[in-house]
Formats: sequence, structure tokens, C-alpha cells
Amino acid sequence: MVRCSEMKMAAEKFAGEIGLPNFKASDGWLYRFKLRHGLTKRKFCGESLDASEEHAEEFRQTFKDLIRKENLLLEQIYNADETGLYYRSIPENTLASEKEKSVPGRKRCKSHVSVMCCANAAGTHRLTPVVIGKAKQPRCLRGIMNNLPVVYDHSEKAWLTTKIFKDWFYKHLVPDIINFQTEVLHYSRDRVRALLLDNAPAHPVESELVGDKGHIRVLYLPPNMTSLIQPMDQGIIMAMKRLYRRRFLEQVMVVIDEEDRDVGQLTLDNLRKYDLKSGIFNLARSWKDVSASTLSNGWNRLIRGTDPVIEFEGFETANLHRHIVQAGETATEEDVSGW
Repeated sequence: MVRCSEMKMAAEKFAGEIGLPNFKASDGWLYRFKLRHGLTKRKFCGESLDASEEHAEEFRQTFKDLIRKENLLLEQIYNADETGLYYRSIPENTLASEKEKSVPGRKRCKSHVSVMCCANAAGTHRLTPVVIGKAKQPRCLRGIMNNLPVVYDHSEKAWLTTKIFKDWFYKHLVPDIINFQTEVLHYSRDRVRALLLDNAPAHPVESELVGDKGHIRVLYLPPNMTSLIQPMDQGIIMAMKRLYRRRFLEQVMVVIDEEDRDVGQLTLDNLRKYDLKSGIFNLARSWKDVSASTLSNGWNRLIRGTDPVIEFEGFETANLHRHIVQAGETATEEDVSGW
């Protein structure tokens, strides 16, 4: 297995050999390289990544034909996709992670939820994210369930289910899209809107998703096209997760303690206090902070036939690693990259 840091070093060395001394193998470059060559990680509870560029090109043409036929604008085209989030995990080989492993009978912090995001191709409308946990009414959310910055639902394994998706589609997506299109953009209600989905098991068949009397049309990607052309998987969800992790580190990691206490233990104490409520509010802020240009650039491969412009300025792996080092930790940049 080739490490991310090794790939970056090799790329910069090769760039120097061909006369590009100023080339920097950033996280954005590495992410684009992985997308281009099918080296991204497998989706959480979704499709595999065995993809065909030929089939992707066929779908691009079909999609462009739909845009022309219905005279669709970028503001009218949406993509929704889900991902898994271990909202309390910390990088391997940190003092806090080692202390956590040393507690008898205590499992590693692997609390996870599923998160579904949806936005349009113009980057002008992002819907409230959906968070799926295991509990119907988590203790930490009691009294605020109706005031959360996310749509919260639950399932036995904290995975998206067909029922949850259909409830979200009819109770949230359809009214939110119609309201934005008619009240904000002042488009006619009878104009067609398109929702692009992949073939994840939890996504209902097209006949079960008929929104606004057919004015919201659902279109499915061919099997295994996620890594090549699904917009949310072209850097959008990754950007949200990196923003989340930076917030998480800032809230949990103790950088300096004036009383000279064990910073690893203090970080672990903070981690124990970090609950689903903390994760939900940090996630909502992180989704809101994903730039409009990132939302739009995610559609480059599908609509424009070009690679997405993915830059993680301010939350590159090196930035996150620097914060961890300032907290007195010994984790490597590779530990952070694999986090």
C-alpha cells in the first residue's frame, strides 16, 4: 500500500525532474489524482467504486440531453448523497487515543452517524443536512429535538433506510426546493427540477419519488459511477468532513495548559464530554461553511467534463497535523491523513 505522503513526495520529485519546481502536491491535487484514477475509498454503505469511464461518458450525454430538453438551469439541478461520520474519533497514535485504549473494558471511540447532504449545481442552495443516529431520542438531544440545525432520524445501525429517505424527500426536499425556486429565484412552479441520485440500496425506485406532481424529476446514475461523476463525491463531502474535523480538534484538543497538567488526559476528558449534540452542531456549521464554489465545482466532471477544482486551503492535512503537534501529540501526518 502506498501512503499519501509518499505519493505527494513522488509527485513533487517528478515535477522537479520535468522542470516544474514550484509544483506543490497539495491535498486538493492528491484528491483529484485519486478521483481521476479510481483510488478513492469505498463508499460507506453505498456503491462500490468499480467504474467505467465509457459508461460515465454515456451518462454525461444523457444528462446533457435532459438539461437541453427541459431547459434546466444550474439552480434547478440537485444531487443528494450520504456518508458515514465517526463524529468522536481521533487520529491514531495520539496521547489521548493511547490513553483511551488503556482504559480496561473501554472500546475505542467509534460513535458514528450517517449524514446526507443535498445542494444544487449552482452552489446557491444547500438543504439542511440529514443526520441518522441509532436512538430515536438521544438523551443529549432531549428538549431540543425540534430546534436542531439538522434533520434528525434514526435506524438500528444508524444507516440511511428507504423509509427515512422517502420521509425526507416528501417532507423536506420537495417543499424546500419549491420554496427556494419560487420564493427566492421567482421561477414558475411548473418548471422541471432534477434530483440526481446514485444506486445506493436505501434510495427508493424512481416510481416512489414523484415530487410536486412530477415537476421534481429523479435521475439515477448508472451502477458504480459514484467515484467518477457523482457531484457530492467530487470533493464536496470531503470538504465538509475536513471542516468538521478542524472544529472537532479545536474543541477537543488541549494545546496549552497553564497548570502543566497532562494534556493527553485533558484531551481525553474533553472527548468524553463531546456527545452527539456537539457533533450535530459542529456538522451543521461545517456544512454551512462549505463554499459555494466548492458546491459548484463538484459538478465539473458531470456537466463540464473537467476535473473539479478541489482546494482544502486552511484545512490541509498539514494544517490539522500542525494543530495536533501544538497539543503536544506525536501522531504523524500519515496518521492524520488516514483519520
